Amino acid sequence: QVPGMLHAVVEHCPTFKGKILGYDKQAALAVAGVKHVLETDRLMRNGDRLPCVAVVADSHWAAQQARKKLNVRWDTLGQEAFSTSKFEETLKKRASEPGIADVTTGDFEGQFSKEKKKVSAFYQTPFVSHSPMEPMNVVAQVKDGYCDLWISTQIPGRVRQEIAGYLGIPEDHIRIHMTYIGGGFGRRLFADYITEAVSLSRQLDGAPIKVIWTREDDTQQGPFRPAIANQLDGAVDAKG
Repeated sequence: QVPGMLHAVVEHCPTFKGKILGYDKQAALAVAGVKHVLETDRLMRNGDRLPCVAVVADSHWAAQQARKKLNVRWDTLGQEAFSTSKFEETLKKRASEPGIADVTTGDFEGQFSKEKKKVSAFYQTPFVSHSPMEPMNVVAQVKDGYCDLWISTQIPGRVRQEIAGYLGIPEDHIRIHMTYIGGGFGRRLFADYITEAVSLSRQLDGAPIKVIWTREDDTQQGPFRPAIANQLDGAVDAKG
């Protein structure tokens, strides 16, 4: 809790890289306790900025109720055609093709071809939500050339780098106040949700903003553990 803090929830496109076509701003503003409806963005690791719409209110509850009335209309750019099953089939096919050697030691192909006892295994895992117990949350205040962040994160150093670059200010002007972490599992290796709060605070003249994702946001939006396919081949010689 920070003096003067406002609460924000963020509506994201249901598919990645969607664009905002419109939304019912006045309907959201009509909810008691709502102060602002603003566009913000979510900075992804690859540099993409995903546009989203935020409701800022004097309580998390009010912001959530207003979010239901936003009725954001999205251009999903055809991303809804993505098929997990087709993608997994592509991974399976690619796993059987020659790969790129990272480190090569000895003559695997030559030795492998000589041995009679061969062992092969194929492993595949799907996209998986990290789902830490504590959903994504942050308090951000951008004021007087500094940015204060109250966060639980696995990467405080990288957060400083990414947020400094996002704001265009020196890294030593990013002040991180670390809290206990309610589980990370790799999800808190990303600073995407932090930029949402940072953008809102900057737009609102330095008001401290608390952003909390719902469990539904967390499950739908990722970033996910990658889907992978592994083809493993080995051989055992006569001596075992």
